[in-house]
Amino acid sequence: MSSYVKKVIKCPCCGKNYVAELLKGYSSYADVDLDTNPHNPALYDRVLLCPACGFATSKPYTAITEDLKASVKSTVYTDMLKNRQFDNTGKKLLLAGYLAVKDKDAKEAGYNYLLAYWYLKETNSVNADKACEKAIRNFERYLKCNFDEEIAMILIDCLRQMKRFDEAIETANSLEPYISDDKLMAILLFEKKLISDNDSGTHRVSEVGL
Repeated sequence: MSSYVKKVIKCPCCGKNYVAELLKGYSSYADVDLDTNPHNPALYDRVLLCPACGFATSKPYTAITEDLKASVKSTVYTDMLKNRQFDNTGKKLLLAGYLAVKDKDAKEAGYNYLLAYWYLKETNSVNADKACEKAIRNFERYLKCNFDEEIAMILIDCLRQMKRFDEAIETANSLEPYISDDKLMAILLFEKKLISDNDSGTHRVSEVGL
């Protein structure tokens, strides 16, 4: 089950009000993918899209800079809004990733692009891998300045799924000495086995045998 609350949102970009269903919580299968995909479409509702200006965000109450407002009005952004290759869900996730990059929030950008990857993969879009590569790029930027085991594990799995096996094993080996949690270590060792087998498929945590 997923729970929502209806709220009137004042868009931090254009200042116009719109009614949105805000995601309060969602249930996920116990058996998530190694990249943490819970296979619940409600998760895509964390990003809102202003119907007036097209501003995409997971933080509807946060003020934004004039530079970010300019990015929303840019040709690149407006062209994406008009792109019929994507439906509204795919668009808003990709646009939220793009704006997070412009806002220099690499973790948020990586996560929005990861959501876009999951969605585009589930809808058989030819653009799914491009979204994953953007998630990888931003997670790498974030990890250069931050130690975050969860994001590092997601990065390893994304690299593996994109068949970037050398980078995946290098990242896994770099992370391994810092893992103290037994469950996380088991998942990491399973990832390393998949990498050694050149396996780029989707795998679930249940396969680890915890």
